[in-house]
Amino acid sequence: MEVKASIKNALMTPRKARMVIELIRGKTAEEADNILAFTPRKGARIVKKLVKSAVANAVNNFGLEKGNLFVKTVEATDGMVMKRWLPRAHGHATPILKRRSHIKITLGEIKSGEKKIAGKKTEIKTLTYEEVKKAIEEAKKASKSLDAKKNKTESETKTSKDLGKNKGAGLGDAFKKLVHRTGKKG
Repeated sequence: MEVKASIKNALMTPRKARMVIELIRGKTAEEADNILAFTPRKGARIVKKLVKSAVANAVNNFGLEKGNLFVKTVEATDGMVMKRWLPRAHGHATPILKRRSHIKITLGEIKSGEKKIAGKKTEIKTLTYEEVKKAIEEAKKASKSLDAKKNKTESETKTSKDLGKNKGAGLGDAFKKLVHRTGKKG
């Protein structure tokens, strides 16, 4: 379900409004409210009121929960432009354009099975303690098997060196050239 709210002819330019609305696109309603509370711009106050209005519309008109809402779309478009002028030197007049903007916001509902939030950023998967413990155990097993293979190949190369059979044993020719080229001894 989508819930919409808008403000017309807000006293700020659309360009400055877009700087603020980019911060909240795709965030939950609570995150957006927190971000706007600590953003030191005039546009943040106006957009914060708009978000609160949209949340109130969702709760009162549609019976949705505040925790299940996220900012689906938000846009700032050109509004009315007030044209003024300023007197300048030699009898000239300089035009002043006082731009206003229309801001529209659409909140969406996060369904119970849905984890992904619409927007630019994706959600980070959190692991439980048991999953982390299991992954650590698997990593230890893998490292032990690699160590065993390494020890086995080292013992084979020592025996082949002792027998004087250096060809084909140990590192491959291409890898030896690579090590020689980089200047590292192995």
